[in-house]
Amino acid sequence: MTLSFHGRRFDWTFLLADVQFPIIGVDFLRKHRLLVDPANNMLVDTASLQSFATVAAVGEPPPPPRSSASPSSSPSAAAAVQVSPSSPSWCKVFLEEFSDVVNSSKSLPAASTGVLHHIQTKGPPLACRFRRLDGVKLQAARAEFMQLEKEGIVRRSSSPWSSPLHMVPKSDGTWRPCGDFRRLNLVTVPDSYPLPNMQDFSLQAAGCTIFSKIDLRKGYHQVAVNPEDIPKTAIATPFGLFEYLRMPFGLRNACNTFQRHMDRVLAGLPGVFAYLDDVLVGSRDEDQHADHLRQLFCRLRDHGLVINAEKCLFGVAELDFLGHRVSAAGASPLPAYVEAVAVFPPPTTVKELQQFLGLVNFYRRFLPGVAATLRPLTDALQGSKKGADKLDWSGDKAAAFSAAKDMLAAATRLAHPNPSAVLSLAVDASASHVGACLQQKSPGSAAWQPLGFYSKKLDRAQVKYSAFDRELLACYLGIRHFRHLLEGRQFVIYTDHKPLTHALGRTTDPWTARQCRQLAYIAEYTSDVRHIKGENNIVADALSRPPSSAPVVAVVSPPPPLPFSATELATAQASCAEVAAMKLSKSLDVRPVTWGDCEVLCDFSSGVQRPLVPGGMRQAVFNSVHGLAHPGIRATRRLISSRFVWKGISSDAARWCRDCQACQRGKVTTQPPSPVVPMEIPSQRFTHVHLDLVGPLPVSSDGLRYLLTIIDRSTRWLEAVPLRDIEAVTVADAFVREWLPRYGVPAAVTTDRGTQFSSATWTVLCRNLGITHNMTTAYHPQSNGMVERSHRQIKNSLRARLAANDWPSHLPWVLLGLRAAPKEAANVSSAELVFGTPLALPGEFVNDAEPPAAAFLEKMRVSRVPPPPTRPLSYAQVAARPSPGLKDAQFVYVRRGGSGPPLAPMYAGPYAVLRREDKFFELQMGGKKEVISIDRLKPHLGPSPVTAATPPVRGRPALPPASISAATLGGAPVKAPCV
Repeated sequence: MTLSFHGRRFDWTFLLADVQFPIIGVDFLRKHRLLVDPANNMLVDTASLQSFATVAAVGEPPPPPRSSASPSSSPSAAAAVQVSPSSPSWCKVFLEEFSDVVNSSKSLPAASTGVLHHIQTKGPPLACRFRRLDGVKLQAARAEFMQLEKEGIVRRSSSPWSSPLHMVPKSDGTWRPCGDFRRLNLVTVPDSYPLPNMQDFSLQAAGCTIFSKIDLRKGYHQVAVNPEDIPKTAIATPFGLFEYLRMPFGLRNACNTFQRHMDRVLAGLPGVFAYLDDVLVGSRDEDQHADHLRQLFCRLRDHGLVINAEKCLFGVAELDFLGHRVSAAGASPLPAYVEAVAVFPPPTTVKELQQFLGLVNFYRRFLPGVAATLRPLTDALQGSKKGADKLDWSGDKAAAFSAAKDMLAAATRLAHPNPSAVLSLAVDASASHVGACLQQKSPGSAAWQPLGFYSKKLDRAQVKYSAFDRELLACYLGIRHFRHLLEGRQFVIYTDHKPLTHALGRTTDPWTARQCRQLAYIAEYTSDVRHIKGENNIVADALSRPPSSAPVVAVVSPPPPLPFSATELATAQASCAEVAAMKLSKSLDVRPVTWGDCEVLCDFSSGVQRPLVPGGMRQAVFNSVHGLAHPGIRATRRLISSRFVWKGISSDAARWCRDCQACQRGKVTTQPPSPVVPMEIPSQRFTHVHLDLVGPLPVSSDGLRYLLTIIDRSTRWLEAVPLRDIEAVTVADAFVREWLPRYGVPAAVTTDRGTQFSSATWTVLCRNLGITHNMTTAYHPQSNGMVERSHRQIKNSLRARLAANDWPSHLPWVLLGLRAAPKEAANVSSAELVFGTPLALPGEFVNDAEPPAAAFLEKMRVSRVPPPPTRPLSYAQVAARPSPGLKDAQFVYVRRGGSGPPLAPMYAGPYAVLRREDKFFELQMGGKKEVISIDRLKPHLGPSPVTAATPPVRGRPALPPASISAATLGGAPVKAPCV
């Protein structure tokens, strides 16, 4: 027998006695942990402190239920339900009557009776190791499983089965733990129990005018798992193995089990249609609707099912249900399912038109009279030889295109799902879109019939996905879009990307959490993914490659107009003394010309009409002509002098060309390199060393792919340390481990401006050891030429030894050869400068007699000869000096380094010069003082600028806009600002 106290159900075997008052035994109270409260006629649950009303005597009404919360803090069940303003007045009272079914407390009752979920599998148990989680996910998963264990949904397990735990982000930023049951689903025997179709509801909904939609709360968790199959639901977590006592989400056949249970619960109820946990009720009038709902809620109460009040809708004339708009007029698909066809943009080329016609022709048998409609479009293909030919988009073509889309959308509305038809989902992805088409093939028919179209433009992150990830995304989004039509049905996924057909069956973990999540979602619905040739995947291919929304028309910017009118020019000529002097010049043929309503003075001496330009308008004329393409001085002179006349036109054009900031920033000026200044060689060995990094090189078997090179400036002794990565801590540790114990702490270290050497780690290391750290200027490798030259020698030697695959094993021999090789000028090797004697090489006859100590010391003393400089001194003597304009410039432009966006200006600035040295300038760049090599500088010609640098473009140095004082000159700092 089953007892029910205010939504709480108790199953127990009772001994019925012929007594006047029913008696509940102590064994029942002990089993269910209940206490008797005689004063209030209550049974109290010791676990949750929830009270249940009991009957004190025969015929005595039970007292009202009591709760630990005050009445004001317990909202009514109807308060959480969407009751439409047009709903009947009895809705709220009705919902309060069935408060145990509405379940406003959001707690799940005991498992529903009469149903168990069975998991029939093939083969031995499958086990997976748990996946490691970061701190936030681990804490969220642990808390959720502890709560599920407390509620009796999961328990600790020792099962031989296990599926990995996967964390899915929620919309509020928290995490939802779930099981990745892909491998379990692959070995699960499919359940053939069918899911209903909307046509089944349409047959019984004729004449209905009022509707309600009811959603069950966590419907799957209201169904228990068969005790023998509970171990198969085990989830491997970092904090233990758990198995589900209630049916979890993501299991194959879960929807079939739940639908079977709902069909049994609601069998024989009039006007009720259930699709999994969604229930639709339709009635002719309010009285009948109230009766239908009462019968439904009584069934739900008898079977222990509760509803999700927040997602329910009662007593309305129209609602959305399973992708259909349900009303008294019938059920029709939502516009979203034909939106991909309705918004298909007009084609701009013959190729795009052929794509659209292929989409229409695929469903041609469902489009009566389509040939006449498409005639203007098919005629447009005549005579075209190339798919890239532009279309002449006229009015008749636009009308035919719109009519064809309307016919295709209408054909989709006529296609109703057939429960006995074969389903397929064709998917495809391009570089910018994904598309899907749900189709069915009815028995006895050889043609696919469309059920819906889907197309989506990829966002900025998705367009960077690999081809596999885009095709997987198309499959995932297609299933999610048509989920209500695919649940519980056997269907095939067709894709032209063959690697996707093997993705569900592989045993290795996916590369990313996104792949894992999407593959797990697909495995819940089907494991049948088949390959189809791209030429046969017509519809999905067209939806994933829509043309642009409008024909592309080249936009040509008009030339900048003159900043004055003919009237203004004539007025200025009348008051300009220079124009009056030009009228009297014998070398000019000046005559008035009527322009509009005024006369303008023009010169005809060159055979071309050229207006005389007054002094105040000449700069504007130059800007208008030179601003077209920013030509050079000579071209600008010819352009202006062939169209205008004024005295000194050539000198003015040359001066203004030199002063054009756009030209100075955008054009590279060839200038001689700065002279090479020899660096002082220290007299003591190992006091000044140079460091740099090489790589990435081919990855070796040990995971090594970088080199830290260290060279002593005095002896040129070279060390090369292989590294797995070039993090700041790794580089600092290698320097301390490989150099300091052998050669001591240097007084100075020179490096480039890499992030490893500009980090706080390296700064603290140099400060604690008392090392002076010198950094080169940006994009000027000559500052660290000694170590840069050693890189070329090491790479050439490794390349010659064919050491690409195992270069770390060849590196010791390369270093031996470089250290033993004598330098050209002094004919002394770095090994002799360090050890006082040459190194013995393989195959050399070695004299093992020990030389006298005095002779050895004398040789050591003599051998300490400073090595030659990195470049011959003659190079520094003949090198050209920088341009005189740079020496005296108050403002300079800085050449951009590295790679950047196409057509970006080549120089940034101008920036104010604060200090000048032979090899570098100190500049004021924004709010910082930066040191820049003079090889990257170009003088600013013309008057002092009155502009400030604009924000940088994509991380590059800033460009100066107009109208800010020179005191605020500057912008984003250029890379590598100091020596």
